[in-house]
Amino acid sequence: MLQELNVQMESNSAMTAQVAKSVEFNAKEIKDCQSKTQTLEKEMKGIGTENVALQERVLERGLPVMAACNLLFIMPPPKGATPGQQTTKTTRSNNGAMVATASVNKATQPPHLTHFEDDARETTTNSEILDAIRSLRADMEKHSADTLEAIRSVKGDVQAHSRRLDEAEERISRAEDDVASLQGKVQQLEQTVADLSSKITSYEDRNRRSNLRLVGLPEKSEDKDMCGFLEKWLTDALGDCFTSPPIIERAHRIGSYSPKATTSRVVIMKFLNYRDRETAMTAARKMKEIFYKDHRLSLFPDLSPETRRLQRRFDGVKAKLRALNIRYGMLYPAQLMITHNERRIIFKSDEEAEDYVRKMRPQPAADDDGD
Repeated sequence: MLQELNVQMESNSAMTAQVAKSVEFNAKEIKDCQSKTQTLEKEMKGIGTENVALQERVLERGLPVMAACNLLFIMPPPKGATPGQQTTKTTRSNNGAMVATASVNKATQPPHLTHFEDDARETTTNSEILDAIRSLRADMEKHSADTLEAIRSVKGDVQAHSRRLDEAEERISRAEDDVASLQGKVQQLEQTVADLSSKITSYEDRNRRSNLRLVGLPEKSEDKDMCGFLEKWLTDALGDCFTSPPIIERAHRIGSYSPKATTSRVVIMKFLNYRDRETAMTAARKMKEIFYKDHRLSLFPDLSPETRRLQRRFDGVKAKLRALNIRYGMLYPAQLMITHNERRIIFKSDEEAEDYVRKMRPQPAADDDGD
């Protein structure tokens, strides 16, 4: 569950980073669009000013032409006429009849008609300018509309990214809260498991407290009756330590038999009476060496695998203590007791024992309490 939450948090973090980059990119685009829009607005404002000035000039020059047109109608040149020629047509209403006039050369036209022609040409030029301005203005308005539409689209994208970012932050916040809650629960469960494991180890050790392990007994020495063999051998090997013959409730070897094995299997025996077990263990410590047909045997307490694992941490220290001829012993569940200079020192960790042994000097030959 924690692994899935961690993966989800990493995914949310990556999504958040990606969304943040997108928002930053969109913000830059919005800024560029706003800058371009401001530039376009300035250009449109300048064009509008020029347009107003042109309109004023057109109006100023167009007034004389309009006044003249009240008297004369300027007609377009006839087909085949040269640019220097123009046909004038005068309409007089005397009896409702119309009189047509012939084409005349520009050089022969009266001065006031030449002036009207120049004004008309200037008016035509101004109209073209106004048309160009209107076209440019339409293009600018279209471009501005496109820009505004792009800005609206970018704003929409930014808002969508902002919503996604808010959702991602909310999911991440919930995930972090869930992880914190789960971590607290996991720590509590780990502590509970440690306490239960300690209790189970203690219960298992207590269940084995009537047991002893016998190491070094040759295979098939017990024949078919292991309990009877051990009861007789313990009485013979340990002397008169028992007030009554010990009773072995159960006994067996650990593991399966293999003809190719170089060492014999360990024997586990369970005493019916706990006092007999303690008596056998105390007698074995006092005798220091016990034998069966020239085979040296050893008796050890039967402990749970966890307790044995904890005690094995001191194996290296015990080897150094044997080399230094210093007495030592193991205390339940996993504490090393060293007897040195008529002092007994108890170590709970192998590191402390290693540091102490490193500072010690070799002592005269001494007997150890056992493993």
